[in-house]
Amino acid sequence: MKNSQITSIIIDNVPFDYDMGLKVLKIKNTYNDNTVSLQEEASKVEDITLEELQTLHMEQRSVCLRYMNVEEVLKRFNGILIDKVTLDKTSPTIGAYKDTFSLYNIPETDINILSFKDTSTNRKYFCFVKESKSALTAIASTFPDISYEENLEQIIRHGDLLLYEIKVDYPTVNHWFSGALSPDNYLKFVKIEA
Repeated sequence: MKNSQITSIIIDNVPFDYDMGLKVLKIKNTYNDNTVSLQEEASKVEDITLEELQTLHMEQRSVCLRYMNVEEVLKRFNGILIDKVTLDKTSPTIGAYKDTFSLYNIPETDINILSFKDTSTNRKYFCFVKESKSALTAIASTFPDISYEENLEQIIRHGDLLLYEIKVDYPTVNHWFSGALSPDNYLKFVKIEA
């Protein structure tokens, strides 16, 4: 299928090798003037596999997932619901709300997907998480833990930005992060997610 003249395809300013680029164009299913000549070739390639998706670097994976919604990913890869948890939370900007996290597994793989809604935009998102038996453990694992929890006031999450508020008069420590946040510490310290 390889076009001898083209070695890579750039989609949303992110380069892909030619064959993977065709698979991404197939997912995107839209073609502009620069890619219209590749539409026929893209329609002939196999769908991207989840294993292939996981081998892509973060920017490439982000481009792929931008054009697939959560339901499509779970349907395409036969996701099975493992656990679901709904937490009551409060935010200064939106008040009281319910935050639901659903943990799915892709059969015959070690791939786990956590699905959730962005509390500020109400859009559904998902992320790959390590093996987990509960949705609460999975969402907590997306936060780094600190080894000095007795000095932690609260954690505020805003998108990918995590703010760890430390008690006053605590000396600076260079090695705070000690793995993933535990479910108990998630419930105890995470105060705002926006």
